[in-house]
Amino acid sequence: MEEKKNSKNSVLVVLLGIALIAIIIMGVFIYKLTNERNIEIQRATDLQVEADNLNNTVSDLQGKIDKVSELIGSNTTKTDNNSDNEVAKDTVNNDTSKVSNDDEVKENLQKYLNLIGALAGSPRSVLEELGLLNLDDFSGEQVDVEGVPYVTTKIKYSTFKDTMLQYMSEKCFEEDFSRFYKSFDWVYYRNSGATGRAFEVLSVTKINDSEYTAKVNEIMDDGSKEAVEYKVRVVNNNGKAVIDSCE
Repeated sequence: MEEKKNSKNSVLVVLLGIALIAIIIMGVFIYKLTNERNIEIQRATDLQVEADNLNNTVSDLQGKIDKVSELIGSNTTKTDNNSDNEVAKDTVNNDTSKVSNDDEVKENLQKYLNLIGALAGSPRSVLEELGLLNLDDFSGEQVDVEGVPYVTTKIKYSTFKDTMLQYMSEKCFEEDFSRFYKSFDWVYYRNSGATGRAFEVLSVTKINDSEYTAKVNEIMDDGSKEAVEYKVRVVNNNGKAVIDSCE
């Protein structure tokens, strides 16, 4: 009887041992699962934080890109406007069909005819008419240029030409004032002793944007006046009407 009791107790001890081992194993397993789950949760939390940081960075970069785009767009608009303004200015300066008012045409025609009249007497009178000839500028020396005698001056040819182009086109200057010669940017001219001519512009009448008729008195040596009418063509030179031809 005692032996059966001991045998039964031994079985219970074994069962308890097995149960205890099972509980320990289950505990270890549950601990591992819980620990791994916590690790995954932490990783997920860390990834979410990184994702949020990346989103914030992307938002900041997008904001900067938008600002840069706005600046570029603004500068482009300004550049386009400036370009349009420059084109408009160039159009005004270079358009030969758009000239200034009748008073300006009349004034420049008078100056042109004064220069033509002075040239008929002596090229030196042209320089005086332009206000370019001072005593220090006039040497009176003569030099031969290809067998033709020229009087030398100390007047810059570039200054002389720029002043002339305030009243006439370059074509007109080259055709009507060929008695002047450029030598190392100094003005030389072929002299003459003829009597000059005088003109008085009475009025100009516009035909179209580039052509006018002009009523002019040509003043004779005895002071008498002869009425003539010229057909005048004007062109635009930097916003100023200048004479291109006068016939």
